[in-house]
Amino acid sequence: SRLVPSFHPHIGTYIENRREIEILLERTDLGLTLDTGHLYLAGIDPAVALDDYSSRINHIHIKDVRGDGIPGPELTHTTDLDDWWGEVSSPLGDGDVDLDNVIDRAIALEYPWLVIEQDRGPAPPGSLDGISRDELANRRWLENAIARKRDRSTA
Repeated sequence: SRLVPSFHPHIGTYIENRREIEILLERTDLGLTLDTGHLYLAGIDPAVALDDYSSRINHIHIKDVRGDGIPGPELTHTTDLDDWWGEVSSPLGDGDVDLDNVIDRAIALEYPWLVIEQDRGPAPPGSLDGISRDELANRRWLENAIARKRDRSTA
């Protein structure tokens, strides 16, 4: 067994947009983590990125976000991701990311697995039951979406 590095482009970091990702890929041989939420917020269609970077993608985070949740710095007087990230993150299928198209591309490209990544703001004590229900709903949403895609492809 061996460890394989994967770089995760992320909003609020030095590598978040298409130009920065492409420079990283030109200068390194690192694998790439495709995170649907962070790419969407950076103005990149995650399904297109799956095609464009397929030879380098070795990890996929399925995440949904709402683009209208990002406040402008003039409103928040901060650029700290932690201040607004919980407002941007959403359960799978409730945000703005075209996850159906991403799943189509991932199936077509035969990716072996997808990681559900549900971000949220800080959780108050005693909220574990609610968080567990949300994560189970995310898993069921993804399983149903994959099943629908496979059913359509075999019909």
